[in-house]
Amino acid sequence: MSSYREIDVLDETKPILLVQDTDTRKMYVKKPVPAHNRELYNKLQVFSFSGIPQIHEFCETEEGLFLYEDYISGQTLQTVLDESFNLPVDIVCQLCDILSPLHRCDPPIIHRDIKPSNILLTPSDHVILIDFDASREFDAGKPEDTVLLGTREYAAPEQYGFGQSDARSDIYALGVLLNKMLTGTYPRYERPAESLGEIITRCTALLPEQRYASVEELKSALISRSSKSLPPCPVRKSHPILAFLLSIAAIMIGSSLSIPTKTSTQHLMQDHICVTLWLLFLVMLLCNIGGISDKLPILRRSTVSGFLFWMLFSGFLAAGLLRLLYLF
Repeated sequence: MSSYREIDVLDETKPILLVQDTDTRKMYVKKPVPAHNRELYNKLQVFSFSGIPQIHEFCETEEGLFLYEDYISGQTLQTVLDESFNLPVDIVCQLCDILSPLHRCDPPIIHRDIKPSNILLTPSDHVILIDFDASREFDAGKPEDTVLLGTREYAAPEQYGFGQSDARSDIYALGVLLNKMLTGTYPRYERPAESLGEIITRCTALLPEQRYASVEELKSALISRSSKSLPPCPVRKSHPILAFLLSIAAIMIGSSLSIPTKTSTQHLMQDHICVTLWLLFLVMLLCNIGGISDKLPILRRSTVSGFLFWMLFSGFLAAGLLRLLYLF
């Protein structure tokens, strides 16, 4: 432990720390490991699964057992959902690819706590599944789970003592997650229409045998139906530097634009102000400053048509404001 230097606290409740190897300067995440999951984490380290943080080493102290895993830069899916929903279905498809080799282990490894806060989105739009504290290996000889873990809304019924969790328990959570991504709420409140709604209904069936049998089957259904049900919608990011440069250009254009008028200097100044504000509003839309594009429903599905709509709409508002100012 002396070769690691603590940098920051990532989660005070567990606690999870960001540390740096003093020799290699590489960043790692230090987190406590539940005693009942030591063997499972050993397997995760040996097999080195893609799509989950690589475990570097374990360290046992008087405070308990800790592991050091690779630090992955990115933001949680929960952070993205706090700003907008209607996210691309590809996120769930990537999760299916991550879970597939885990479910094919002998015995299968079941995550049991798939939720937005346990999913990282990297700057390159790759999906990383984290936090295996609630995970377990499937045991065909047990009628039900001995340790009941999971998160309300995302946990399948069998995780509450109604049977033993298996790969279909993770499929249940993926269905809830997909619904949350598309509608911003849970399946019991609202579901998407048509094909994707049918997929979510099957994923979240109360009886495991009524769900998809594997994540491969779920991914196949998503690929074949999602394009028919929902236009592609990328995860939008703000572009503050571009917005700053465009804002300067908007102010220069708005203040120097030649506006034919026979009115007073005061009204001419009002014209320049209204045009400048209109251009700045379009810059905010284009660069998604403050997540404004995600807060306007018409922009969630089609960026081009939505931008044109708001350009015309805001233009009419600016023209109306000009007419109102001429009355005073």
